[in-house]
Amino acid sequence: MPHAQGSASLLTELPSGTLTFLLSDIEQSTTVWDQHPDEMRRAMEMHDETFQNAVSRHHGRLVELGREGDSLLCVFRRPSEAVACALDIQLDLHRAHWPSGAALRVRMALHTGEADLRDGHYFGPAVYRCARLMATSNGGQTILSGPTHDLVVDSLPDSVTLLDLGSHRLKDLSRPERVFQLTHPDLPHDFPVLKTLDAELTNLPTELTSFLGREVELSALKELVGKSRLVTISGAGGLGKTRIALHLAAELVDGFPDGVWLVELAPVPDPTLAVGAFAKSVGVREIPGTPLLLTLTAHLQTRNCLIVMDNCEHLIDECARLSKHLIAKCPDVTLLATSRELLGVPGEQLWRLAPLALPPATGKPSARELMESEAVRLFVDRAWPNQSVPELDEHRASTILRICQRLDGIPLAIELAAARAKVMTVDDLLVRLDDRFRLLTGGGRTAGPRQQTLRATVDWSYELLDPSERKLFRRLSVFAGGFALADVESVCADVGEQSGEIVELLARLVDKSLTIPVDAGDGEAPMRLLETLQQYGRERLIEAGEAELYLRRHADHFLQLAEQAKNAGPSRDDSGWLDRLDSQHDNLRAALQTSQTESADLNLRLATALLALWDARGYLTEGRDWLEKALAVWPDETTLRAEALGAAGWLSQRLGDFDRAASYFEESVRIARLTEEGHVAAESLANLALVRLLHGQSELADPLVREAIAIAEDHHDNYATAGALLVMALVAYFEGDFDQARVCAEKSLALHRELGNEKVAAFLLACLATLALDNQDEAMARANLRESLEISRRMHEKVDVAFVLETCARFAAARSNSAVAVKLAGAAASVRETVGAPAAPPWRAMVEMSQESARATLGVEVTDARWREGRALSLEQAIDEALAWLNPQTGVEPAAPNSGSARRGNAQTAEAGLTKREREIAALVGRGLRNREIASKLFLAPRTVDAHVEHIRNKLDVHSRTQIAAWAASQGLLED
Repeated sequence: MPHAQGSASLLTELPSGTLTFLLSDIEQSTTVWDQHPDEMRRAMEMHDETFQNAVSRHHGRLVELGREGDSLLCVFRRPSEAVACALDIQLDLHRAHWPSGAALRVRMALHTGEADLRDGHYFGPAVYRCARLMATSNGGQTILSGPTHDLVVDSLPDSVTLLDLGSHRLKDLSRPERVFQLTHPDLPHDFPVLKTLDAELTNLPTELTSFLGREVELSALKELVGKSRLVTISGAGGLGKTRIALHLAAELVDGFPDGVWLVELAPVPDPTLAVGAFAKSVGVREIPGTPLLLTLTAHLQTRNCLIVMDNCEHLIDECARLSKHLIAKCPDVTLLATSRELLGVPGEQLWRLAPLALPPATGKPSARELMESEAVRLFVDRAWPNQSVPELDEHRASTILRICQRLDGIPLAIELAAARAKVMTVDDLLVRLDDRFRLLTGGGRTAGPRQQTLRATVDWSYELLDPSERKLFRRLSVFAGGFALADVESVCADVGEQSGEIVELLARLVDKSLTIPVDAGDGEAPMRLLETLQQYGRERLIEAGEAELYLRRHADHFLQLAEQAKNAGPSRDDSGWLDRLDSQHDNLRAALQTSQTESADLNLRLATALLALWDARGYLTEGRDWLEKALAVWPDETTLRAEALGAAGWLSQRLGDFDRAASYFEESVRIARLTEEGHVAAESLANLALVRLLHGQSELADPLVREAIAIAEDHHDNYATAGALLVMALVAYFEGDFDQARVCAEKSLALHRELGNEKVAAFLLACLATLALDNQDEAMARANLRESLEISRRMHEKVDVAFVLETCARFAAARSNSAVAVKLAGAAASVRETVGAPAAPPWRAMVEMSQESARATLGVEVTDARWREGRALSLEQAIDEALAWLNPQTGVEPAAPNSGSARRGNAQTAEAGLTKREREIAALVGRGLRNREIASKLFLAPRTVDAHVEHIRNKLDVHSRTQIAAWAASQGLLED
């Protein structure tokens, strides 16, 4: 907006402590902008000049422009100066000669209190209360809060009075506010009543605690209520259905002339009493001799109102009947229901309420980033109420996040857990969550019986199930993570039970919010139980005496899946199978846990069958741990033990533990020879040769790998032959026989491709790229590396891809593209650190040698910066960077500055174009936030953020949010 450009001179020396805030807004400014844009532009210039002069004259600071549309936030150290400033502004605006059709009417609110100052912005209850006050006022009106009134009432000029408007309840705030109107003889003083909850037709209760998060859900629900006459908010117990419905209803009060009415159904024990509850809530009395439903209908037929039906699930049939009747007979009545299952009425719109948002399980967000999570914010707010948010160190913040994750983001569970933070540390609280139903009790005295303990909430849902639904629900507790219909049929069905019966029961559990549908992208596990419900179901399964049987059936089922993937033929590393196993990782872990005590044979078979998953997806330490535990209780010298030893050796080699790897491979070879298992013997011999090579013992590696090839060929084992040829290629390379290395690598590549093993093919392509570079064949090197990266991306490979990125880095260094070389090496280092797979010593030395020239060219400062940039890349971004450089059309390295002055010049150029606010928004774009999320975080109007993002694009001359994110990263804006 034009008026948002003159604030830079005032954005200095922002005060802190106890302050008086003045917040203003222009009444109906959107309409004037739409109908008289040119006149409005001139009017806004007059408006801005008036504010800037008055604020400066009264020693205030104009902090933010465009905070909400055309609003302004000003701050003063002295409340008397704030009041004097507001009076001067209203007098000047009242006397102004406005352009035709653009006479501005400005409303203002003043409040005094403490607020947090962070990055040039004020946050906290004082600012929020001031905003809520301003929203209740009218154009041309100035109102003061009680605290501001008390500080200025004895020092007002004779011409000024403060009119007591009484105590008012404000939206979202639990404590009412005494409100006063600033009056002056030369200003209008007759205004409509304040738009507070007290002025509305409603029986909604006052919110006793702050409402946090759910901005996206509220926005969507408002839109849904505007389009549909019956909206049902459904979800599991404790998700906050009632709370969001009441908050939504309070937000919608202005839109229903005849009121918003709450019907509390939880205390109603009998369906026949439901009509009476409706009538009482909307103020209808029974007329003797007339059915109450007819009286209620007659009362509502001509009214435009919203009725909130809370907790319908135990009266579901009667609520459905009443809803259908009222929709048909009362054309302007809108119904908002909360229920653990939908009502099933024609035209009903269902909104499934999800748990509170949590950061992704991957990555290590900072304490500041964790505080942006809805669930973490709720825990902190309830654990330390009426206090400034405590400073959280990384450990404390991550522990709170883990608590919220263990509690599935369920608001009730989080609030009950937060209450325990008064008597124990968050570390103690996390440990005790295994017994959460005993721990999480003692909700507030004002809460209903079902909200006072977590167990009571879940008991309520369980008791509403019929016997067949209860049986399936408790059996589903054996699953960890997600499950699909086929899993449930295999594990949970009774003998002779038909598929259609299972489908029907599952659908009913979904409808009743006890089973949660997962996003369609998780095709292998489209349903799940929240952990809290799973723990409850497991207790019920144990009570029923069924735990041992169904846990064993679960373990057998997932052993069958793992062995099916292992035995799927030569292409057992195919990404489809790996994706399927990865999506069931939690279930596979649970099966391993069960089989440890149930069956040593099953346990060792399962751990061995999962080698491809452990290896390709970077679960190296976890996989070896499971194998070692299984081997410890299976001493029999069988083919299975030989194969398991080979798997443990491979993972040890990946982890850089060469001594342990050699020990495992030697034992595997010995047992394989005893059992005459040629395939295992050939694989373990080849892998033992690899370990000797990487340990600097190439003279021992050569005979081992030759023996492996001989055994594999004798058994016509193409898979073992292909693997042994790969090792032979590496032995030849490090012995300096590049021709032999290339011949063996090409043969191995051809065999692996014939077998469908794309994962190893990607590694071999990178090996051949290294040979091509040594032979000065850059075109071949580029082609091989591009193909290798594309395969790695498709396979979601997370270990060997580090080797491919390092090969790209060596290529870039050889081409004197130093910045690219360092950045890609940094990305590879991050990948290796994440999965715990260090580079083999001879290869690490080659990579480090290639980096020395890059460091010398760039200098220490630039090298470190590029290295950090590389480490900050996600794996997907690192692959994109490497592919972009390898493409000869786009792979041009940006000019690398070689001096401090050049770096400073570039930084100044990059910074000069954007304001401080624009840089802040660019950083949030870089962190992946959408405009609406940025608006909520910064307390800005969405259209203001839209305009800022457009300005950023224009100033940076970019066309996409990805380019903005890249710029933000280059400026170090994402490092906090």
